[in-house]
Amino acid sequence: MHDEVELDSATREVLADVAHWARLAGGGVAQATFAGFGEAERFLVVLGEGRAAVPALSTVGLAASDAGCRVVVAFEGSDPARPVIVGRLQGAMAALPPVCVVDGERVQIQARRQIELRCGDASIVLTEAGKVLIKGNFVLSRSRGANKIKGAHVDIN
Repeated sequence: MHDEVELDSATREVLADVAHWARLAGGGVAQATFAGFGEAERFLVVLGEGRAAVPALSTVGLAASDAGCRVVVAFEGSDPARPVIVGRLQGAMAALPPVCVVDGERVQIQARRQIELRCGDASIVLTEAGKVLIKGNFVLSRSRGANKIKGAHVDIN
């Protein structure tokens, strides 16, 4: 279902222009700018430079921090007043996202260069070189069995 939204004449004009372009392009899609969220946490997109943001549906997850990114929109029922975000445009040099696998038994997170967990002043960093860096104002290591420290060289203080 689609909620009816009243649009001003300028917005209707740009939507008509975008729809005309989409028909000429033959794909029924257009580029837009994700503008964040509006009332009732609805997605907002800007369909043309200098135009007002309009409500949209989305098939992709976007966060408020993604505002300003370029997206691809299609039009529900070929209606330019009903944009649907169908993808996010990526730059040629976009980094691959980290891989996270959750299978009920374990959580596996993989990244090419580095994984960093942070909370306040505490952090755990894993690097591609095999380094594990643990930092904090207070670090506690506790074990019911043996608590071993192994390495080619062990430095204490």
